[in-house]
Amino acid sequence: MQQSHLFVKSCTRILLPLAIIVATLLAFNGTLMTFEGKDIIVNMQGDSVQVSRGPVAAFVAIKHLGTNGGGFYGTNSAHPLENPNYMTNMVEMIAQLLIPLALKGVAYKPIGASALLRRNLLIYGLGGILIPFVGIKLIDLVVSIWI
Repeated sequence: MQQSHLFVKSCTRILLPLAIIVATLLAFNGTLMTFEGKDIIVNMQGDSVQVSRGPVAAFVAIKHLGTNGGGFYGTNSAHPLENPNYMTNMVEMIAQLLIPLALKGVAYKPIGASALLRRNLLIYGLGGILIPFVGIKLIDLVVSIWI
């Protein structure tokens, strides 16, 4: 039980606050953060193109803090809507280093995926699935006030 307690504490006291800070920095520097669907733009050739939008800043923050691959647009932050300028690039690179440095020396016990899912659903229930979406919506509302 002690190991799971450390896991929950590391997620709620390290990962979540860092993810909120990184997502906020990314959103204020031009990374998309919205729940709206595709937008139609006119490119330089004069063609109308549909561009995907979504909670990109929140997904990218977790992607880099957890050093997971991929990205919202599937190009590992090479897409201009996911990584629009040098400041967002620096925030993403620093975020990749934060978690390995913060977790140096934290002991953990490996557990199977099905056991972990069962335990987390038992502990957090449906709120553990819905609360992240509420948090993303709150970030979207806060950012939309200032932009």
